[in-house]
Amino acid sequence: MDKDIITEIKKDIGNPALNNYVNYWDIKKKKKNFFFVLKVYEFFLNKLAKKLNMIHNIKLSNKDWRFLIGEWLFYFISDIFFKYKYLKNKKFNHKNLKNFEPPLETKDFLNALFNKNYHKNIFKQLSNVNRKKNFVGYISLSQKFFFKEILRFLGFFFLKFYKKKYLINTSYMSLTDRFLILYYLKDFPFLFFHQKRIINFQTSLNLRNFNLINNQAKKKNNFFNLLSNLIPRHIPKNFLENFNFIKNNIYDFYPNYKLKIIFSANYQSDDIFRYYCIKNKNEKKTKILLGQHGGGFFSQKFHFLTYNNNRFFDNQITLGYKKKLFKTIFFLKKKKIKPNFNGKILFINYQYVKYPHFSPSGKDNYKYIDDTVTFLKTINNDVAKYLAFKSYSREEFKNTFNKIIKKFKIQTVIKGDFFNALKNSRICICTADATTDKQVLNINFPTIIFFDKNIYELSSYGKKSYDLLEKAGVYYNNPKEAANKLNEIWQDINSWWFEGKRQRLITEFCNRMCIKTKKISLKISDHIKKIT
Repeated sequence: MDKDIITEIKKDIGNPALNNYVNYWDIKKKKKNFFFVLKVYEFFLNKLAKKLNMIHNIKLSNKDWRFLIGEWLFYFISDIFFKYKYLKNKKFNHKNLKNFEPPLETKDFLNALFNKNYHKNIFKQLSNVNRKKNFVGYISLSQKFFFKEILRFLGFFFLKFYKKKYLINTSYMSLTDRFLILYYLKDFPFLFFHQKRIINFQTSLNLRNFNLINNQAKKKNNFFNLLSNLIPRHIPKNFLENFNFIKNNIYDFYPNYKLKIIFSANYQSDDIFRYYCIKNKNEKKTKILLGQHGGGFFSQKFHFLTYNNNRFFDNQITLGYKKKLFKTIFFLKKKKIKPNFNGKILFINYQYVKYPHFSPSGKDNYKYIDDTVTFLKTINNDVAKYLAFKSYSREEFKNTFNKIIKKFKIQTVIKGDFFNALKNSRICICTADATTDKQVLNINFPTIIFFDKNIYELSSYGKKSYDLLEKAGVYYNNPKEAANKLNEIWQDINSWWFEGKRQRLITEFCNRMCIKTKKISLKISDHIKKIT
């Protein structure tokens, strides 16, 4: 890889010795590491559930806590495991842990995983380094938008006077479909926007002054000992200092009456909404319906959210995966867009690995950037002139992103709506097993996909699915092969894409992963009626 880009990756990741701890994510060890972390997660989930029930004087089940705190706990443990492997020969300084401000909510922690300052300071905490100043490790990124705040206020005011039967909390579906679902269910088609508020009580060191395992267990395993000290200090405030306020005021955020169904595809990282789901499920027997969103579901072998979700939700709507009791409907936003064969070549750039197995650091990220650079180096100069970058990269990665833009002289960088960018494009280049490749294939838009199977470690179902695209010449495991295919077909994409055999293979893939669905709102409303 280009030396300048390597330098920027080191800056962005915040890794003190990139080339050393990159090697801990050897592909052969992924399975072993994943199941070890999963075992550790189950151990501490059980301990933490008991402790939090005692602290808050409540009786939530392990299944409830799994849904409420599981996402944070698993990714926190995997991140610490990653760093522990690197620092395994060093002594850990637990005194530094007292000077750490915990995250406000799960979302803050997940954002911090992409922040170099977080990684640098965790290393400092774990290493024997004297620190004079307190470090605020997480920054709340919650934002308020005036228009949305008005909608939230009106929605909540309306619900005080009209009792709805169904709550649809998913922004990944079109507004039209959301209205029509409620109409078909004979519920007033008014959309609900919950009251987004930032709750931030002062950090209590006394409240966090506990260990999760006894002294005998500590002596047996230093990693468990480390986590026993770290977890209480890093738990998001929403589960400790803020929890009683959320528990006692939950109906300031959501309606206080019995709902038949809560349907959501964006419950992830929303701690308050998750608690609301738990309360309604336990006390009012409301059924919770999950809508699939995000990469990796059913296609990746080691996918934590698939493992965790199935233990809480009553039913699921998948985008293509077929299983008993699941309903297969492609409900995500989509538009009928025809390719502009004189338009741009839309390159979807995630900057770093999207939907990682563990924490997003190390070898996988390094390989992802390397593949991006290899692809850009391989395409012809004539092709490169038409390249348009649609970046989902974060502010924290601007050094690497800007270096790539400058090095390859990319003239068009798109920051607006994805579908608007698609209207002006002849083909879409996807670089991850994410939602985007399913969206473009679902509308039969010309696409080339490349990503390393070793990074995503496909399940047998996912492998059979992507094998179909590989036979069609749409998916490539190698970025050079993907770039050479683009060089070959970019001037006559229409003939290549709509060739009969290729279209049949793409349709087979869509039937497995992103099924083409008509009358989405009617089918979802019928499914909701069935499960109630």
